[in-house]
Amino acid sequence: MIAAAFAVNSIDPAIVRKVVFSGAMTFVLITSIYAFNAWGGKANDANNLRLNKLSNISLSGFMIISLALLIAAMAIGWVIDVMLIVYIAIIYLLWVLYSYPKIGLKSRPYLGTVLHFVAEVVHFNMIFSVFGQTGKESMLISAYFGLLFAGGHLNHESLDYEPDQQSEIVTGAVKAGQQTTDRSAFILFFVAWIYWLALWIANIAGLASLVIFTLAWVMHAGIYLFYFRKIERSINARLNYRKFYRAIYALAGIALVVYRCFEII
Repeated sequence: MIAAAFAVNSIDPAIVRKVVFSGAMTFVLITSIYAFNAWGGKANDANNLRLNKLSNISLSGFMIISLALLIAAMAIGWVIDVMLIVYIAIIYLLWVLYSYPKIGLKSRPYLGTVLHFVAEVVHFNMIFSVFGQTGKESMLISAYFGLLFAGGHLNHESLDYEPDQQSEIVTGAVKAGQQTTDRSAFILFFVAWIYWLALWIANIAGLASLVIFTLAWVMHAGIYLFYFRKIERSINARLNYRKFYRAIYALAGIALVVYRCFEII
């Protein structure tokens, strides 16, 4: 939904309705995707203590939930703009390509990370299209969030390093090693900040967003340095590190939305 903050230039009841419906559509779509991912990974998730609570739901249950929510997301999208159905279908198919058992990119080193980047770019532009015309600017802006999402995926692979190794899922982390993956993820976050700085220099990004995202990066770097050694030895440290940096970027997103609201008003 951060895309709306970049696309919206006025606030009126029609815009507010679109924000509410787009938010509902996004939530339902993401839940549908998570259900499909749980369906695709159910056989291997038995080795993952972090996900063992999902064992109470059957394979058919996950698939029914996923398809039902996909239909619901498309229905909401149709109410907003019929073209959103195309975006939703593309996004869902991308995640099928990622999660499908044995042949999915989840078990293909590095390709899963590339897919996360692409999927985030498509998702950003889907929401952007609700409020404005997509094009070069929306694509360039969305690449920043794609880099963040890709970095988060590498961190997620590091988090599941042991259970993936036990399940013989050859992720990037299993292939390259946990330490290399942790550092690669951090480098991607840094590259994302450098990229946003370049967008500001090119007058594509505003100063306020640069300040907000710079503060987020600095805080993230501080958290990373604090957990640098701990995350290689402790699953709890990895979970806490992820929790903190996610909170930082979530707060950065909220700050940007609040700033844009005041700027528009």
